[in-house]
Amino acid sequence: MSRLIISIIIFIISSEAGYCGRAYIPINENSKINIISPAQKAIIAWNGKKEIIILSSDIYSADNTKLLSVAPFPALPGKVNKAKVYVFLQIQSLINKYGEISQNADFQKFEKLIYPLSIKAAETDSYREFVYWVKSFFLKYKAGFDQSSIRDVMSVIKSYLKDGSNNYVFEVYDINKNIMSTAPVLYVFDSSFLYYPLRIDNANTSKTDINLFLITLSKPNISETETGIYCKLFKNRKPVKIMIKKKDLLMISQDIYDLFKDNKQNNVWITYAGYSGEKRAFTRDFKIYQ
Repeated sequence: MSRLIISIIIFIISSEAGYCGRAYIPINENSKINIISPAQKAIIAWNGKKEIIILSSDIYSADNTKLLSVAPFPALPGKVNKAKVYVFLQIQSLINKYGEISQNADFQKFEKLIYPLSIKAAETDSYREFVYWVKSFFLKYKAGFDQSSIRDVMSVIKSYLKDGSNNYVFEVYDINKNIMSTAPVLYVFDSSFLYYPLRIDNANTSKTDINLFLITLSKPNISETETGIYCKLFKNRKPVKIMIKKKDLLMISQDIYDLFKDNKQNNVWITYAGYSGEKRAFTRDFKIYQ
């Protein structure tokens, strides 16, 4: 029997949350409203068994609307915490000790921060149940629901369900024509591989900037992901892959430090990866195995 398990939290308006690669569904009778996400940024820390993602994204729409975003995870997040904008500035500071990045780093820039009306996590292995769950958000916000309007999104969800991906995080935002940044949130979840969702993203964006900061025990091979994500470069043309002392992670986040503190290694790797340019159709999620 399929199941839908509601977990985690309902956030009040002052809570903080963020986007990764997500499916976007306007909670609006006008289902053709364009949702545009020109940039996304994430810090991804993985110790081989557990992962932390700190997320933020720029977002706007062609009209005022509530927005439902959906992101898949390898496991339901067992912890959700507020994160601060400065975590991205701190990781930049650590990288800058080793050289200057050759490209303009969009992760330094945040627009006006926006906060979620709600955030929930759900586990389901049923397509029908997933549609029912999406419909419940339309009912909650008194918007007319037409299943045909989410056909494209559901075709992607169907492929995730077929692959055995049963864990999702739903967020609701108020967005408008002004570009805004979702305030960062920290998710903690179990995973046997480093993970970042890409192929679910359906934002109507001609150009995009994706900035990923990976924190790992060993030097990652970005090319093995076969996603088009590449390692960014210092101005001396060397890849942005640096080894730092584990204790230096305290500059970024206590949670990230705690993720690695029990490991016998004294050092960790920080890798700056991403994608800048014309929006491409990602056919797979970003995964790195040990």
